Amino acid sequence: MTEALNVTLVQNTYDSNASASVFGWEFQTNAAIFLAFQYIKDFTEIKIEGQIDDIEIYFKEMDPIFIQVKSQENPEPSSNTLKHFKNGIKTLINASEKSLHSELIYLSNINNPLSNKSVAMYFNSLSQYSYKELPLVVKTLIDKQIQAVVSKESLSRTNFQTDKLSIITIPYFGNHLPTRYRCITERINNFLSKLDMHTYIGEDLLCYLQKQFFTSIFNRFTANSIILKCTFFYRKGRISPNR
Repeated sequence: MTEALNVTLVQNTYDSNASASVFGWEFQTNAAIFLAFQYIKDFTEIKIEGQIDDIEIYFKEMDPIFIQVKSQENPEPSSNTLKHFKNGIKTLINASEKSLHSELIYLSNINNPLSNKSVAMYFNSLSQYSYKELPLVVKTLIDKQIQAVVSKESLSRTNFQTDKLSIITIPYFGNHLPTRYRCITERINNFLSKLDMHTYIGEDLLCYLQKQFFTSIFNRFTANSIILKCTFFYRKGRISPNR
């Protein structure tokens, strides 16, 4: 039996605080590919630059996940790191008011996204933590930034629950592309190995997805949006891109 999984990469005129830089676009796209393979058994659609957030993941039997993506070419914390986090939280709060959701994620390549040395150990490698499981010292820092954003922007947080908040960090930097893409490639290879497939095709599959998306960006189908659909055929022991 074959189950078709659709990845829809959408660029709209709607601006959801996505990075305008090439690096930011590249990271956002690769983050979506990373998440696609994390949720490949369950998702029905993934959108990049959807109507609500940077990345949106939809499911048949659960509410969507909304992801806010922030990046820096230099992954070390800078004077903009907390600004990125606050802007991300602002967008996630707004997303929570627009739609039902199962999870809200702040995703970054910054190795200390809260810009605090005392909690850097939690985020200096590939990591994913829910707010609920983080120690009190980290929760306190997050709560402080959330409250600052809510007060400054006069936001309603009726539907924003920290119990649904998670933080993901993906190491992603450097001019050597195999190094920059290593976490995404490892995620793909891990999935392929579970299907008893040769993992050497992981880099080729990643390259295919990247090229399809960026080719579509620069060859616009319409003036207002770009839609690329990559269909994976998920079979027993096999996954291949639909060409």
